Amino acid sequence: MRQALATLLFGALCTSAHGALRLSDFFVELHGAQRGDALFAHNEGDEVLYLEVRVEEVLDPLADPPNVRQADDPRSLGLLVSPQRLVLQPGEEGRIRTLAMTQPDQDRFYKVTVVPVTGALQSDQSVGVKVMIGYSAWVFIRPEGARPVLEGSRREGELLLRNAGDTLARLVRGRQCDAHGRCERLEPVRVLAGQSKSLPLPLADGEVTFRMVWGNESLDLVF
Repeated sequence: MRQALATLLFGALCTSAHGALRLSDFFVELHGAQRGDALFAHNEGDEVLYLEVRVEEVLDPLADPPNVRQADDPRSLGLLVSPQRLVLQPGEEGRIRTLAMTQPDQDRFYKVTVVPVTGALQSDQSVGVKVMIGYSAWVFIRPEGARPVLEGSRREGELLLRNAGDTLARLVRGRQCDAHGRCERLEPVRVLAGQSKSLPLPLADGEVTFRMVWGNESLDLVF
């Protein structure tokens, strides 16, 4: 289940085509004070890039395979994403706008996939192969007034985190420091409401700190 969630949050998909696509971010949060945001697609290749933008709502992020809902009009899913097609010249950047069309009473999750469209393969050889990468970004709508409540317990070599709140907990700026002043950086962590996550620790002992961020609010945590 955790692998399925990690794939949805940070996964990339590969398709056969040409060009070099890069997205500006893989996680976009929308909430009461910020109903809209944008992703930026960059063409870092030397050929024109034709892109399709696909949207699906992920109804159960922990299911394996995930349970998703699709629609011809993404607005009916509660999220407006536009445009649905882009043409990027070499070195050009395109903006993909996201706008929450609903005020949910619980967390809602979407996968926005930017897929290069394959054209005719041009090659001086009898056989040619070109590869390009399409990416999926995670778009998350947080209910207004919802708050994560994170509980942590230590056991040998790991930190067990549980979110007892009613919305996703996003932990950033993590690090562990021991009594000798040695510090190790910890990767950002996301814990769904009502779920737990086990985090391996790089040091045998030492204080763990994170900043928990939700909407426009934040809280420093020590474990």
